[in-house]
Amino acid sequence: MSLALKGVGVIGVGVTVGGGFLAYSVTSKSEPKNTLANELTKSGFTLINLDTTKTETSTSGWKKILDSYKTITAKKPELKIGDFSLGTQDHEDINKLKNACSSVLKSEEGTTTFTKYRSAASKWCVEPITVNDLLSKRGVNFLSTDGSENTDTWTSIAKNYESNKKANSKEPMDGVNSSEVSGADYSGNISKIKSACNDRKIKSSHEDEFEKYLEEVQNWCVSKS
Repeated sequence: MSLALKGVGVIGVGVTVGGGFLAYSVTSKSEPKNTLANELTKSGFTLINLDTTKTETSTSGWKKILDSYKTITAKKPELKIGDFSLGTQDHEDINKLKNACSSVLKSEEGTTTFTKYRSAASKWCVEPITVNDLLSKRGVNFLSTDGSENTDTWTSIAKNYESNKKANSKEPMDGVNSSEVSGADYSGNISKIKSACNDRKIKSSHEDEFEKYLEEVQNWCVSKS
């Protein structure tokens, strides 16, 4: 074997370094790791502005997020996005949230930070988005609740809803109060399910139990085709 070929062989396999072995390949490259920011973007969310030099208006998404953050994390501390305290100045508090988001959004998949803050980041580090709009961005169509459209589909949903209620001894969606159907007329339950769907589709990502409403809409309010 020529010296040139021997050299190529060494590069392809590895080199000896100080008694140890450092292996590498001339062609292999590390795959970029998925960050929390990338994960949220791929899931249909839009990352919110994190510029701390910008003063947010009273109608901005940040103001809505701050108000919800204070209310929700007081009851559910597990949804906090970092170890910091909020005060009475909105601008300062919003900047604390921006800095916290900037930090956690850089976390890589597989890390403790990524896992710990994924749910919180989807509430506090993205532009507020409704259940309906998020599903639309994911290519999922909300069923029309107007008149008699999609009657067969809604009847099928009502039947499945009734079966689920019997199997679990509770309403699949809170507040529906469906009735047991003895015949083939599911119109009453369909009306109740539609009403619940309409209530849930307008819930926003920064609101309490958004994830619950999102799952319920996916189960009972969308086209499966």
